[in-house]
Amino acid sequence: MYKLAVIVVVCQVLVDQQTLAAVTKKKPAPKDVIKSLAQRCAGQFQLPPEKATLAFKDELPQNEDEMCYFQCMYEGVRIINDSAYNKDGAMKYAKVIFEKPEDFEKASKVIQQCDKDIVKKTDGKDKCGLGKSVRDCFVKNGKEVNFFPHS
Repeated sequence: MYKLAVIVVVCQVLVDQQTLAAVTKKKPAPKDVIKSLAQRCAGQFQLPPEKATLAFKDELPQNEDEMCYFQCMYEGVRIINDSAYNKDGAMKYAKVIFEKPEDFEKASKVIQQCDKDIVKKTDGKDKCGLGKSVRDCFVKNGKEVNFFPHS
């Protein structure tokens, strides 16, 4: 009987430890995810380390590698999906990033405007042209909206 009680207590402790670990395990902050994505995309297109922060500024891409960097970033957060601007993906992303309703509302207006302005699907002739188009639209229409928050 004593052995059974010890086994039950040990099993309960193990279950409690696993439950505690699962409950206290936090998802990474969106800023950390974006920073990691920026580094991955910069590395993928061999941009120098200082260019990995392009997404956090109001800069437009100056060459094909930077256009592809932005396309990679927007694909990573599902603003671009299947070589097309994804308004629904942009709205989902904005809901995660913008906690204040007024900030989300500003972002929503930019997303809606860009849905009208951006050519929806690329023809593949202009490598990473959609990444440039999305970036151009977000910078032009969203001066006070930062889709990639600073880390």
